[in-house]
Amino acid sequence: MPLFIARWLCRLAVQLRRKQSCCGAFLLLTVLLQTQASASLGCLLTVRYAKQLLNVSVGDQLQLKCTVQFCGKKQLPETYWCKFSTNSCQPLNETTRLYPGNPRRTVFVTYRVSSVQLSDGGTFVCQAKHGSETAVGYSIRVNVRDTPLSVQISKAPLNPSVGESLSLNCTVRFYAKEGSLPEAFWCKRGG
Repeated sequence: MPLFIARWLCRLAVQLRRKQSCCGAFLLLTVLLQTQASASLGCLLTVRYAKQLLNVSVGDQLQLKCTVQFCGKKQLPETYWCKFSTNSCQPLNETTRLYPGNPRRTVFVTYRVSSVQLSDGGTFVCQAKHGSETAVGYSIRVNVRDTPLSVQISKAPLNPSVGESLSLNCTVRFYAKEGSLPEAFWCKRGG
């Protein structure tokens, strides 16, 4: 029997000797024994997923998944991914939940970003609340790298004659940060 249960039983015995409310003590004992029985059956609220560090590039897809297992048949747990901001974890509205009808009482919680931006980086955690229980998973760090420039030059053969006009084409692909555009220009080798 765990130590905290033993302390409550000791207090219960003292209360009964003083002839205080037996009903309140009995309820307390019943709740504690039910909690102990649930824990011994392996029926605890749990949040599970691999601990990881993710490195993604701007424009990539991001998907964070966690599995929540819970007890009880009437009430579903409150589940969500959240992102740390200052000292608190802000729940993310884009979290989706799947409640399959299975005996293990499982919820699959997913956070998706279809096209990652620099602002999508940070520290994320999956959380679950069910009654008085709260379970929190590992922190996942998501680092977002800016995608490097991609330059494509048309490779058509050029054989202009003196005096003819010449057209050179260059395509630059990039992800712009707020207010910044890359500088693109042509230059001639050797002069």
